[in-house]
Amino acid sequence: MRCIGLIFILTLLAKMAAADSPVLFPELQGKFPIHQPDYSGVEQILVLSNKWVVIATKDLQEVIDEINNLSDNALQNAVATWEASSTAGKPDWKAYRERWSIRDSYIAQARENVGERNLDTVDFYSISSIDDPAYAKDAVPTRVTRLLVPLGGPEVEGSHEMDYAHYSYLELPHAMQSGRHYTVSLGNQKSVNFLYDIQHTVSRAIKLNQAGYMPSAKHKYAYLGCHLFEFGAMDCTQATSFEVIDTDTGKVALRGSPTLRNRNQRFLNPDGTDSEERALLSGEDVYEIDFGALEQEGNYFISVPNIGRSWPFRLAQDVYGEVFYTSMRGIYHQRASFELEPQYTAWSRPRHHTSPIYESEAINGPVHGGGFTDVNGIDPNQFDIIGGSIDRSRSTTDVEGGWYDAADWDRNSAHYVVIFDMLSVFEAFPHKFTDGQLHIRESGNGIPDILDEAEWGLRIWRYSQDERGGISGKVETWTHPEIDADVDYAFAQRTRWTSLVYAAAAAQYAQLIKPFDNALYQLYRKSAERAYQFGTAPQNRLIDIEVHGKANRGTGDAFSIRWTEEDHLSYPYLCHAKLRLYLLTKDAEYLADLEAFSKDAHKPFSHRFSHRDWSAWIYYDIVNSDLKERLAPEFVEYWKDLFLHGPPVGSGTNGLAFVGENLIETTERMPYRNSMPMTFDRYGWGAATTTNYNRAAFIAHQLTNDERYADVMRYNADFVFGANPMGMSWTTSIGFTYPVHFQHAHSEDDDIIDPVPGITIYGITDGPRFHQFRNNVWDSPAANESSVSFMKQENRSIPAFRRWGAHPMLNTAKCEFTVHETMSSVLFTAAALMPEGWTPSARLMQSQPKRQQELLGYWYLP
Repeated sequence: MRCIGLIFILTLLAKMAAADSPVLFPELQGKFPIHQPDYSGVEQILVLSNKWVVIATKDLQEVIDEINNLSDNALQNAVATWEASSTAGKPDWKAYRERWSIRDSYIAQARENVGERNLDTVDFYSISSIDDPAYAKDAVPTRVTRLLVPLGGPEVEGSHEMDYAHYSYLELPHAMQSGRHYTVSLGNQKSVNFLYDIQHTVSRAIKLNQAGYMPSAKHKYAYLGCHLFEFGAMDCTQATSFEVIDTDTGKVALRGSPTLRNRNQRFLNPDGTDSEERALLSGEDVYEIDFGALEQEGNYFISVPNIGRSWPFRLAQDVYGEVFYTSMRGIYHQRASFELEPQYTAWSRPRHHTSPIYESEAINGPVHGGGFTDVNGIDPNQFDIIGGSIDRSRSTTDVEGGWYDAADWDRNSAHYVVIFDMLSVFEAFPHKFTDGQLHIRESGNGIPDILDEAEWGLRIWRYSQDERGGISGKVETWTHPEIDADVDYAFAQRTRWTSLVYAAAAAQYAQLIKPFDNALYQLYRKSAERAYQFGTAPQNRLIDIEVHGKANRGTGDAFSIRWTEEDHLSYPYLCHAKLRLYLLTKDAEYLADLEAFSKDAHKPFSHRFSHRDWSAWIYYDIVNSDLKERLAPEFVEYWKDLFLHGPPVGSGTNGLAFVGENLIETTERMPYRNSMPMTFDRYGWGAATTTNYNRAAFIAHQLTNDERYADVMRYNADFVFGANPMGMSWTTSIGFTYPVHFQHAHSEDDDIIDPVPGITIYGITDGPRFHQFRNNVWDSPAANESSVSFMKQENRSIPAFRRWGAHPMLNTAKCEFTVHETMSSVLFTAAALMPEGWTPSARLMQSQPKRQQELLGYWYLP
């Protein structure tokens, strides 16, 4: 028996040693490969500390099998009938509906029968060890609680429209010992063998910037903390020390102690006072790990006794070069009407939308003016306007340019933020950017790749320029179609404001492209001048015009509304165009009345402007260009003061409160440092992409050279790339734990499980909280229109910064993205922080999609 026991131990150790082999980023792991557990039925284990682990399991296939057992295979038959009829092009809608009816009739009983509730009991689990005497005999957890976690779209035929897992949080009866091996077994014969080692076992409770850190940054932080749902904040008082270890040499580069930064903070009242009524931020006691004293470049990880180790990270002055490359190529992959060729990307696709673009009566109203509303303030359905007014007698052929969003094929003026971000960062640091830097189709043409990408964004609007010089601000159809659907697209009407926005962008591009390509300089200079002339000509103002449409997206009753283009709404864009055309031409006539118009113009960041748009760049040239010598000193000082100190009290420009010193204070106040105000417990799409605040921080840094503003930029990047409560990098291909299933048509439609690189999603945005998941997975339907709960009430109140769940379609508010709200500020931040002379490595340019087992963000920390 002793021999058999020894053979068992040796076999188990051999399997676990084999599982220890590194998978991701071997160059970062060095001598300290991340341990890979040995799974048997258990899907994933997330180690939190020496006392807490999370066991992830699935049983959806078992539930569906049990439904078929209870229904005499009625569900299976309905699924087969539907699939056969759909494949034949004659969908049997009765069978389609029967699938859900049968499922709903039996699912509650099926979930009971497969023993789902056993996962809530401590006796269902046992913990053992082959080398820790405390677990020589099987032990049961001290406590257990379970969470239902969405993972993405459906994977089991006949089930819900979503995949999910059970996350069982186990408190162990004895602290695990570093260097020892453990087995967690479940009563359903599922198990996992794993090593607990503070130099090899990643603790998901340690959160850091997975992209890396800059050695020149005086302040560098990781964070420690975790939320245990029913049991509250994880106790981290045993974490009394940490070491930063060089993965190549094994030497300890720095020692220190984690310090408590914040204890389970709630959002504050609007006046900044505490309130027990506000939502929890993260549900954690947050500790900071300060390794700012570490300045030697290299690859490192943080080891915390009694907790575990962090993901490995780079400490290098050029860490943001790779982020710049990845995020810029994310934009490249979003190019509209463009073929992604395999020599430039593994995520190739054909060109779509090659048909002519027609004309329509649609109006693209300025966002700060509330968009397009009629005289009564009613916002008409744009699909009804386009469907009811499309004019196929007027068209523009062979149109290309602009970028798509997640699963939307329109292009609109909001995307100008991408153009202005690229142009502004190039103008600030022209020597950072080179031709061939991004491995795109235009590489090798003698033009810095970032300018090529900016021109692609401008190109669609140049195509829209009519004989008068006017520019459209929208390309749209009458519905939300599939990418290759047989629908017609149309330009919106030319307005003065959209023409002025283009004039500013085209003028800035012309100025920057001049040293590289005279033909493009001439083309865009003339185009900008024509657009400006249109935008400033009073006769081009749309006054009390009649806009026609038809209900039901162009198929119903005809209607019309009246609309007037208000002059004052164009003032910000007029100021911007004046500034940029003066800088391009040096013609002082462009500066006429600039001060008067800017006085009455809407101010940057202020509702409905925000930190997510390009309003910062509209006025930036007043304080940061050679033209300030031509402007009244008090005028320049007014704008400088506005960018650094915010507006006068009572001015109504509330968004400007989060600039300058206030931005520093707001950022430092957050437990996980970032610039989201702690008073905002409800925030809109794109607000959680904290790099959006970096435009304001960048401007303040340029005006003052105060390094605290550079710190703000880095802290916001830290938050986006993993130093956040969920430990997620919200940008694909950056770091270890990035989103896998989210709304991106290209990634959903290809056969590659790894999503397109460089996509930053909405993430923890406080939008609708995945009602379908709550209604269909937390609960299941039962007789008499009632429901049966399968998740404890104590686990249903989720802290705000943990309210993300994966699904490509049903959780749009958190799983969608746009090039302007989420992606642009990431590329801008990376471009601003990377050093001169950066070029991509061959490894980076030849990167291939990761395998499924390497996509650790699929098994995210809730």
